[in-house]
Amino acid sequence: MQRETLKVCWVSAGISSFMAGVLAGDVDEWIYIDISDQHPDSMRFIKDCEKAIGKEIQILKSSEYNSVEDCVRAFGGFKLPGGFAPCTNWLKKRVRKEWEERHKNYDITYVWGFDLKEKARAERTIEANPNTQHEFPLIEKGLSKQEVHGLFERIFNFPRPKMYELGYPNNNCIGCCKGGMGYWNKIRVDFPEVFESRAKLERLVGYSILKDKSGQVFLDELAPDRGNINTEIMPECGIMCSLNIK
Repeated sequence: MQRETLKVCWVSAGISSFMAGVLAGDVDEWIYIDISDQHPDSMRFIKDCEKAIGKEIQILKSSEYNSVEDCVRAFGGFKLPGGFAPCTNWLKKRVRKEWEERHKNYDITYVWGFDLKEKARAERTIEANPNTQHEFPLIEKGLSKQEVHGLFERIFNFPRPKMYELGYPNNNCIGCCKGGMGYWNKIRVDFPEVFESRAKLERLVGYSILKDKSGQVFLDELAPDRGNINTEIMPECGIMCSLNIK
């Protein structure tokens, strides 16, 4: 008996993942995993995307944890040995695994929003998921992140997510543990309540998000002039961020 096929685009409320689905075409299911730590404008963007493509974007959410803080409190840190980020694993990857279990009788093709500079991430994605087909439209078309954003603005007439307009490279959660010193100093200015909350949480669990050659750098000790968000490399957070986590 021939199995049914599904082409799925997991959108992160970022430009790259959405444009990957648009360029891939023939996407059967669009899925967004909602996390309370994302900027509220993310949901506006998802709804605008739905109108643009004329299809519903399914909204999934973890049934176990509601926020990054929930995960940090439960697992005792923002990152654990091996680079494991509990928030990515439980708020995103586990949600995808549950969806896959409900669709285990389908032959699935995933559409990913990795750009031209992320070929290594694409290769790791294939290695980590050998039983699934994968498409990388942005890489196949030789598009950089900047070119993808330019293409979005030429095709669509609705605003990008607010985090981009504020000067952040990705629409990750506000206070993402993947950010560097420049990122966190910008969070300190733009979202002081998040900065303060994360600083207190670091002290509670005894673990800092940032490190330098001397060791841990807690947020409440971070000098305001350290780091440069424009030169720091910060990946878009998604369900394939922690490929070593099963």
